[in-house]
Parts: sequence; C-alpha cells; structure tokens
Amino acid sequence: MKSLLAVAFIFLIFSCHPKSSERVQPEPPSSEVGTVVPGSGNKPLILEANVDGIGKALISGRSIIVKLPVGFTAKTVRIDYKVSEGVKVMNPASGSELAIRDLPARTICIQQDALGNCTLSYQLVIEAPSPLTISADPTSLQLELNQFAQPYEFRFQLGNLRTDGTVTRRFQIRFVNKATQYAFTGENYMVYDRAGQPVFVNQFNQPPAPNEGQLRMTGMLPLAMSPGEYSVTIQVPTCYSPKADGQCFSFGYESVELATPLIVRAGLPVVGVVNAMPSASKEVLITGRNLNPAKTVTVRLANDFTSAVVAKATVVNDTLARLVLPAGQSVGQYQLEVEPEGGKPNRTLFAIPAEKPSPSFAYVSAVGGFAATQNWLPTLPVFKRGESLEVRYTFITTASSYSESLTRTVKQVRLVSTTDSKLTYDLQDGASFRPFSLATDFFMWKWTIPVSVPAGDYALVFEDFDGSVSLPYFQKIRVQ
Repeated sequence: MKSLLAVAFIFLIFSCHPKSSERVQPEPPSSEVGTVVPGSGNKPLILEANVDGIGKALISGRSIIVKLPVGFTAKTVRIDYKVSEGVKVMNPASGSELAIRDLPARTICIQQDALGNCTLSYQLVIEAPSPLTISADPTSLQLELNQFAQPYEFRFQLGNLRTDGTVTRRFQIRFVNKATQYAFTGENYMVYDRAGQPVFVNQFNQPPAPNEGQLRMTGMLPLAMSPGEYSVTIQVPTCYSPKADGQCFSFGYESVELATPLIVRAGLPVVGVVNAMPSASKEVLITGRNLNPAKTVTVRLANDFTSAVVAKATVVNDTLARLVLPAGQSVGQYQLEVEPEGGKPNRTLFAIPAEKPSPSFAYVSAVGGFAATQNWLPTLPVFKRGESLEVRYTFITTASSYSESLTRTVKQVRLVSTTDSKLTYDLQDGASFRPFSLATDFFMWKWTIPVSVPAGDYALVFEDFDGSVSLPYFQKIRVQ
C-alpha cells in the first residue's frame, strides 16, 4: 500500500509540472515600440530610426531627422525603431506610415504618466529636397573659437526664391559634427534682395519675392559645438497653403545641404564661467572653450585675511576643468583667478560658506568707480574719514520678485577692526542710486565712513534684516 501511494505521489508531481511547451514565457515587448535592444538599459531612448527605402535617419539629442532623396514621390514614410529596454510605449507606433506634410509640431512619444500624458518625446522632422538653390563662398565657412559666447554670421546666395504666393518659408541653419553626429540648429535670419532691401518670404500677401537674394544667418554657438568639421544644412520650414489668419494646414520641411562643410578650429583657451561657491563635491568648476588636457589651468584663491592658495586644475575636456579645494580651507570670500596656459586670466568672486551659507558683497568700490571703469573687481584705495563707498549685495535667499531683487537693501553696513573684532563702526547713509542715468533697473548703495573712525585696517560686512551677517569682503578697508 505504501509503495502504491509513493508511485501515485511521484505521478502527481510530474503531472502538475507543465511541459516545456506549456511553460509561461516572458511577455515579449510590444511590437508597437519597435525592436528592443537587449542590454541597452532602462533609460528610455530611441537608438535607431530606419526609414523604409531610404535608410537610417539622423538622431541627435531628442530630434529624429529624415532627409528624403531627390525624386522621392511618396506622400508618406514608414519608420521602424530600435529602442532601449526602458521604452514601454511608442506613439505613433514603430512601423507607422507618417505623412511627409503635416502639422509642424510632430512628436514621437516614448514615455507616459499614469493619466496617459506624454512625459518624454522626440521631435520628428522629415525634410524634402528644396527647389531653392543655396550657395556660399567656401572661404566664409571657416570659424575660429576665440570667445566663450561665440557668435557666428554666415551669408548665403539664394536662387529660385520666387513663388506664386501660395508658399511661405522660414529659414534655419543646422550644423552636424561629422565625427560625433552632434547637431545644432540656429534660427536667426534675414533675407535681402540684390539691392540690400529686406524680403519677406514668410508672410502672407507680401509683394512677389525676387528670384535671387541673400540669406544672412546669425547667432551664438552652443558650448557643445567643439572644434571639428560640420555639415551645413539650410532647413526651410514651409507652409504650402498659408491662410490670411496665419494658420497653415499643409506644412512641411525642405532642406538644402551645402557641398562645403563648416570648419571650426580652436583658438586660444578661454575661461567663461566659474561657480560662485564650491560644488557639492567641494570643487571649483571651470567652464570655458579650447581647454587642453596637455596644458595647465592655474587657479589662485586669495583674500586679505588668509594665505593664498595656488593649484593646478584638472582639465576634463575642452570645455570643463575642475579643482578639488584643499581640506580645511577657511570660510570666507575670495578673489578667484583662473588662468589657462596660453590664455587670459579670468577673475571672479568666490565664497566658501560656513555650514549655514551667508550673504556677501557683489561689488565694493569708491563712489563713481563702476561708472568710470565697469570693473567688477577694482583694487580699493585707502579711504579717508567722511569718504563713501558704493556697494552691491548678494543674498542667499531669493527675493519674492525680480524688482525686489534689484532694489533690496540691508539693515546696516559696518567696519570691523582686524585687530579687535569687538571694535565695530556703522557706516552712514545707505541710500540707493543709479550709477548710470539710463540704468533704470541697476542700483548701487552708498555708505559713508564716519569721521570718528580711527585709522587702521577693517573688514567690511553687512547685517541683513533677519540678523544674518555677511562674509567679510575679500579686501580690507584701509582708513587713514
């Protein structure tokens, strides 16, 4: 009997175990999102966009750019996607037929919230060959990066500009790095006729445009646009049925790619921005252009109250260098000087706060100093009793409005003796003024040294209305 029960038990075990063909398989990803690439991570990304009959589209950032070949006559395109494992939704679905001419704001949604609202998307741009002819002098497509805020200005010759009045056009310029595929699109433009008069090709019911003209594109290059060779495409958002009220129900993109690339070359190293206080990792972060890991970036941190610190920053790439501050560096306000090898030094104020951050001075000078020099870090003179200083403040807490941040004053500015911190002297006046007659929203404050202040060296601080006291200004105030 026992052996019979054992056999029955074994039979029950095997009969309850599903056959291999019946085992529950992992749920395959929805075909709507396209092909999910194994091991691609949980961050939602479109990794590749393949256009049926054309090939791979350009993906740059959150843009997908499809360039139709000459002679392409279909009204739609089919796009199939390869995506990361983090993509759970795709709208429109992978493999959809998409109209070439559509509303301008076309997006591919790859992430939604619980209510079905799209929270992450790509912009889809489908460009048809333009009937316009666009050319440029090859020598003009050379640019040297020599400023942090680097401007550009290019001029192109336009042909076939005339239309029958049922088309309006705008112009954009797109640069694509041939090595990295980084893309940047600028939008500032003007069109002129051959006599130099403006031509409006983007407004309804304008006089007929000439057949030839000049396109001028201007703007500022982003920091990410590093030295290299870039393809240049003039992108033309086009309305094929403009309405008198400005609406457009047949919209598309045209484009012309120039045969000559843009060559961007590195100039001398330039420092543009330095953080005003240490980062969370106790670092000085230096942003610039043309920084070179093979060359030094020297950092000098100094004030009148402690010994100066001189160190070499680590160059991370051509736009970023960083310096870890020495452990135990004294709390206070400093002048921070950053000098890249072969470039000009950059000077700014830098605050090392206590555990609870304090406000500080943004500017201090003799009255009239800023209007005369526009120098934000002047060397202070020796002051006489009864003379005045002009100052600006930096606060930790933000003001409730923009106008308040411009006009906010403080409770008191005072001098603190550097030999005996118990000896303090309140400055007088505290009136606001505009350093320039046209500076309608730019204020400074004038504080006067009392005639009773003894000669000597002083730290300059201010007290806010909440009782907090600022860091001392990085330079001593010397009174004679």
